[in-house]
Amino acid sequence: MQSPQSNWSNPYGGNVLLRGLGAIPSTKEISAAHTVLPDVPPRDAIKSMPPHLRRHFMETAVRGFRVCTSTDMRVHTTLDLAIRQSLADRDPALPKTWSALVGESTEQKIPRRPLSNGPASVSEGISGTGKSVAHDLTLRCFPQLVSHESFPGVDGEFQQLVWTSIEVPSEGTSLAFAKELIHDYERVTGDRERFSRIRELKKPSGIQVLDEWLQVARSRFLGVLHVDEVQNLFKLAPLRTRTRSDDRQELSIVEDKLLLWIQKVVNLGQLAVAVSGTHDGVSALFSRFSTAQKLTTAGYHEFGTFRSVNDPMCKLFFKELSKYQYFAEPMAIDATVQDRLLELTGGVLRLIITLWRMSHRRAFERLELEENPRDVLELNDFEVAAQSAPQAVRHAVAALRSGDTAALARYEDMARTGHQWGDQ
Repeated sequence: MQSPQSNWSNPYGGNVLLRGLGAIPSTKEISAAHTVLPDVPPRDAIKSMPPHLRRHFMETAVRGFRVCTSTDMRVHTTLDLAIRQSLADRDPALPKTWSALVGESTEQKIPRRPLSNGPASVSEGISGTGKSVAHDLTLRCFPQLVSHESFPGVDGEFQQLVWTSIEVPSEGTSLAFAKELIHDYERVTGDRERFSRIRELKKPSGIQVLDEWLQVARSRFLGVLHVDEVQNLFKLAPLRTRTRSDDRQELSIVEDKLLLWIQKVVNLGQLAVAVSGTHDGVSALFSRFSTAQKLTTAGYHEFGTFRSVNDPMCKLFFKELSKYQYFAEPMAIDATVQDRLLELTGGVLRLIITLWRMSHRRAFERLELEENPRDVLELNDFEVAAQSAPQAVRHAVAALRSGDTAALARYEDMARTGHQWGDQ
């Protein structure tokens, strides 16, 4: 029988695993964690600054610029809940927690496989929409490693591993993925002894190495495993096949066992899993109904593009970005200019920031080379900068703006198969 709740100010009671995570964040605190607004020099300082110095101040500020979106907020909320809920289920003060770790039965007859899966979430979107950054900024709100001077069931100090974030290697194999996990574990904990035997093996099995890592992760009470670039698990069909209008986008798994292992982690229910990637990889993951269910028990989020200047998030983004103009007089970034920038970039966040930087550099060239130049950013600077982008980027933007399926299919990471549920 569960004991009655006595402290309604703390949902997790006295669980030692939650103590080092900090307070549950408010909406305002989450927004602040995903907003980066570097300082801008006063206008008088900019006027007296030569273009070659302005260029460096601009790059430093704009490259770090970020405005929190509603999807960022949801991802943060999802991961915060998932981490805390997964740790709440594994209170080390309870004997059943340790019994589950070693696979023993208890008086309560706790099954080795839980009645419910571990909390899992999926985030998808085309490249440049902010998936990886949103997860990174969220996870960095938590300590990655928490040291406990005393810990239930352990003699001496204990190090709790809170989160691990790994990109699926381009090979997409279990062994390559396992090596990344071990490298990250050793980097964070400083423990190079635990997997020394694995490194000595000439031909280790990828899945066996992953299982050993999982055992260690569970014993360290890992809160969440974030798997980024999930599309690397799959191989795409040849271009000639993808561009046939009557063909569905088909991807094949590089190694079945790796995907099954990720599902196994979720099935164990011992730690949270967050997956992120482009549409092609997520579409392939969702080709099985059971997988789509299990991987989205904690949340599903789609990172989109700015499609209209009337979007409140788009308005806020340009309002803040317009402050970063390193010229004697600021240009009015009105709705007409904003609409043109969306046309030139497809509304992709990374491309908007890139275009902003490149247009500044184009304008700085004018200041240095022309006689009596206007010390102001001009719309033509954006037009010229956009034309200097690689042809592949310009064609992809055109395909994105048109929504033409055949054109989009030429870009493997923009292809999708039609699941349409989520944030958007």
